[in-house]
Amino acid sequence: MAIPLLSLLIFSLLGILDSCYLFFIHLTGIAACGIGDCQAVILGKYGVCAGLPWGVWGMSYYVFLFCASWVQYPTLSDKKSNPVLFGASLLGVGISLYLIYLQAHVIGHWCLFCLVSAALTLGISIFSFILFKRIKRDGRPRVRDIWNASKTPLALSLLVIAFGYGMEWVKTLPRSIDNSEVIAEIDGRTLTLGELNQKTVNMIEAEHRALFETKIDAIEALLIEKDAQEKGISREAYHSLLLQNCHVSSAEIETYYLAHKAQWGDKPFAKLEPKIRTYLYAQKSEAIQLKNTEALKAKYHLKIYLKMPTPLLVLNQNPDTAPVLGAIDAPVTLTLFSDFECEFCADAHAQAMALYRQFPHKIRLVHRHFPAPIHPSAYLASAASVCAQKQGKFWEYGEVLYHDQKHMIPDPRFFEEEASKVGLDPSTFHACIDSSESRLPVDMDIDQAKKMGMTLRPAFFVNGSYYQQLPKMRTFYDLFASKK
Repeated sequence: MAIPLLSLLIFSLLGILDSCYLFFIHLTGIAACGIGDCQAVILGKYGVCAGLPWGVWGMSYYVFLFCASWVQYPTLSDKKSNPVLFGASLLGVGISLYLIYLQAHVIGHWCLFCLVSAALTLGISIFSFILFKRIKRDGRPRVRDIWNASKTPLALSLLVIAFGYGMEWVKTLPRSIDNSEVIAEIDGRTLTLGELNQKTVNMIEAEHRALFETKIDAIEALLIEKDAQEKGISREAYHSLLLQNCHVSSAEIETYYLAHKAQWGDKPFAKLEPKIRTYLYAQKSEAIQLKNTEALKAKYHLKIYLKMPTPLLVLNQNPDTAPVLGAIDAPVTLTLFSDFECEFCADAHAQAMALYRQFPHKIRLVHRHFPAPIHPSAYLASAASVCAQKQGKFWEYGEVLYHDQKHMIPDPRFFEEEASKVGLDPSTFHACIDSSESRLPVDMDIDQAKKMGMTLRPAFFVNGSYYQQLPKMRTFYDLFASKK
């Protein structure tokens, strides 16, 4: 009888080693063996059960079997055997069969070391069955004997499970980075990692989000490709069919032109009509495609497990003094750090305003001052807009400044002339633009932007998360839906 029990000890020990390797793959994402599709199985959705990777459950299982066999070994002379070994082995066989089914019919990949574990479990069940037959021959042990032989293995098994949960918790903790590490030297001056991160945080954040958006676009493209295949048409024909009723009427163009007349200045309607038509068509076609994508997600039961990248730049709150459009309880707060003399900022402002007009009850638009030192009139323009805000016409005055930015000069008289275009009281405006009060909100915004490591203009924050450019409509629709 020593041979079956000794085999149990050896097989359990091999199972512990096998499970440790599977847990290593889960932690590092590296399959050092290079055999099979271990990463696809272990790192996927089905590689975890009840918050723990299967490698930890395997370690716990084999530790229990090893310790129970070890406790059993000296008692052979007393002709006592523990039926818990056989029960545990049957449980292991059941789980192994379930995992084999997942690999064969759900995941579509095979993990060699998962199969090794299944083979070990099968061997353990055979040897434990031999011991179980001896129980029937020599008489059943008392419950107290079974408990005394099982309590130590069970305690050690639970310790392994606790260790696994602890490791998973540690993975969620933010990793400390040594920002003082010197990574370069320029003309004798050292450059630390922290300094570099501070200067490039905008670009790094933009790259992370762009990569995430690219992956989502690729997933949605596969949905459209599948639907096109089911309809028996090409991607191009599918796209044309989807947008066959997307048209922009002359009345819609004229309505949009009149609603934004202050933005156009003295530009004739005939010159702007093609640009407005293109813009409105893009808006309509994007809305149609978004609606179609949402329908396809439901049709094909799409589940996306990608996680949004952790934001590096986070805007916790806006000051009460910041100019605001929209309801305070709107589900989305769109904050724009902008420069009135920056051409790209003018475009960003126009996009933000168009979005606000499209969803006036769902978006709260906030302006923040971020004039660039290379623009000689930008700081004074921001101060002048503060004066317009005090008279309740920040947004109207801002539209005028963006429109006339090419003629802007760093002279208070220019901004006083601009103030007359929106009906501001000239004496009040003159007194304000010469005072320090008009500069205080601007300085506060600049200081906050610098502390956050911002360098690029314009900069969007959607519910506190940074975007280098206005996010795709999909982002806003998702936020609207999540706040219902």
